[in-house]
Amino acid sequence: MQDVDPGDPAHQHKQFGAAEQVVREYFTYWNEKSVTELEKRMTPDRKGITWEFDKPEHVKLLGVNEIGSSEENTGVFDILFDIKFKNGDGGGSGLGDGKLTWSYLLKSDGENSSRLIHDWGVGERG
Repeated sequence: MQDVDPGDPAHQHKQFGAAEQVVREYFTYWNEKSVTELEKRMTPDRKGITWEFDKPEHVKLLGVNEIGSSEENTGVFDILFDIKFKNGDGGGSGLGDGKLTWSYLLKSDGENSSRLIHDWGVGERG
């Protein structure tokens, strides 16, 4: 078995690609309102949240940018997306229609496990 060097640019590119794919799939399933598929891309402690699928008309991923990592087996991404609500606002969520940039933290249990979405937070309006 060949050792993996986490500092190897080829290895880092592969991990970024896999993590980016998780984010892309997450937004696809958010737009499709599929809780089962969303939760497959999230760490266990994030499952069971209230999605309020009745409020957004659509959620469209516009961009994914890895901004770094503070710990081993983690990655932080700035995600640009467009959200449109049926009534023009998120109904108490504080969100309105438009482009948003949120940060997403992805974690894995180890070098050979997939990164999953562990946390996210509001960044800025796009």
